[in-house]
Amino acid sequence: MASTTMPTAEKPARGGSPSHWLLLFVLLGANFMDLLDGSVINVAMPAIRADLGGSYTALQWMAAGYALAFAVLLVTGGRLGDVFGRRRTFLAGLAAFTAMSALCAAAQNSTELIAARVLQGASAAVMVPQVLAVIKNVFPPGRRAAAFGASGPFMGLAAVGGPVLGGALVDWDLFGTGWRSVFLLNVPVGIAAFAIALRILPESRSPRRPDLDTVGMLLATTGLFLLVYPLVQGREQGWPGWILAMLVGSVPVLALFAWYEVRLQRSERTPLVEMSLLRNRTLVVGLFITLAFFCAMAGYLMVLALHVQIGLGFSALKAGLTEMPWAVGVAFGSAWSGMALVPRHGGRVLTWGLFALLIGTAGTWLTLQLAGNGLNPWELIPSGLLCGTGMGFVLTPLTSQILGGVSDREAGSASGLLNAFDQLGGTLGVAVLGTVFVALLGIRADHAADDSVPRVRAVATASGQDVDPLLTDFRACVRERVATDEGPSAAGDCARLAGRGGESAAVAGREVEKAARTAFTDSTKTITWFSGGLVLLALLSAGLLPTAVRDEDWRTEEEILAEYAVGRAKDAEEPDIAEASP
Repeated sequence: MASTTMPTAEKPARGGSPSHWLLLFVLLGANFMDLLDGSVINVAMPAIRADLGGSYTALQWMAAGYALAFAVLLVTGGRLGDVFGRRRTFLAGLAAFTAMSALCAAAQNSTELIAARVLQGASAAVMVPQVLAVIKNVFPPGRRAAAFGASGPFMGLAAVGGPVLGGALVDWDLFGTGWRSVFLLNVPVGIAAFAIALRILPESRSPRRPDLDTVGMLLATTGLFLLVYPLVQGREQGWPGWILAMLVGSVPVLALFAWYEVRLQRSERTPLVEMSLLRNRTLVVGLFITLAFFCAMAGYLMVLALHVQIGLGFSALKAGLTEMPWAVGVAFGSAWSGMALVPRHGGRVLTWGLFALLIGTAGTWLTLQLAGNGLNPWELIPSGLLCGTGMGFVLTPLTSQILGGVSDREAGSASGLLNAFDQLGGTLGVAVLGTVFVALLGIRADHAADDSVPRVRAVATASGQDVDPLLTDFRACVRERVATDEGPSAAGDCARLAGRGGESAAVAGREVEKAARTAFTDSTKTITWFSGGLVLLALLSAGLLPTAVRDEDWRTEEEILAEYAVGRAKDAEEPDIAEASP
């Protein structure tokens, strides 16, 4: 039987050269910075608020603005790599991301920080799509699975472990930088990564140079902005008519985007999104699961960070450690499922992960219910570990299960769409769950104040103090304590209450703190139900996905190499363009 022989220059090395693994470290480091900056903002929010001022809505935009820019421009970023070369595009995105990180650290007010965060997200959208393409191009088939496999636990740990590192940096206040250090960290890391990549990263691009769908990008950006802006800003603005008009207007704009993409595809031009993908039931169901999963997790982890810091008064480091069990669980769940479970049980692992996440979410609610205002971080360890493990089980098989039935022609568009839905889910989670949380705070604060009024009244009556003005100041102080603007100020309602002096003012002050903590705890418990509901929807939808183990999960290295040889022979007339780096 004749054997297929590859030319020496084309045959992949079995072990991969040392520069390959150094390059992998650089590429995953770039992804790490992106995921870190997507999650680290949670624990830095109270410190940012204390330094720069700004409302809860501004804090939401610091998280949502980054994710929205990333989601909208992600597919376009992948196209830029195909057109201009992945090396050149990756280096440009990395340089811009590093510069925007420095700009975030230099912000003097919340508006400047939000603008810098949006630009940072746009830079990440140029940088991140090149990572998987470069790994596929540089690593030999026999080691490519190991390279892709290393990214799962690494990325999961970065996404959820970011708050721990961020909390430590804020608390340590290195060189007096405070919260700014979470962004300054990217500067030396980005410079080092750029220097290494400039030296060892080879150039590659698509054999067919695709068109840039500028009109589609503008329509998608406009439609998503019309959808997300009202969700974040509407409550603070009082839901005026123009906000509602934006929300309604997002529907025809997104419909126009879909129509334009279909028209572009029929004319055999390159659309931003291959609309034929929407006929793939597995992909559509998978995108819904992705949206619900990331919406639930991103929104809930932000709310939990606000609860323990602003509500319960945890330091940034203590708040980061509160979320540490999630990070440990993600690392453990990703590694276990990737190495042992997914190869043997396939898509069932995704269902198991969502079920574990649902049980963990219920456990978190029960912990909040039992602990009340006296919550300690260690009490969240069991439910946090279970939630994190479930997340790890979901993250590892999610991509392969959803993209398994997609054709080669549609793979690039489907992958970009899936990653965009990751970010869009996070954006909507921060916007929707964050908005509901802030609205609940005001309602719960009034109820908690009503519960405390009899105790404050009794002390004021016993001391012979005028009751009604004291109660007025007390109620106003409770609302100020959970306020959606900058919180208590030196000349605000709480300062006026404290200025009354005496035992009644002291008791009222303690009751204010108790009422505020109760409002935060009750609101967070309600958001836990919302998050659990989204996970339940994802779990029910997972039953529509295929669960069989795919044959390629069991292929040996020799079989992969043989397939590689045949594939290169078939593609000889149209090879992928690859050049040595300059």
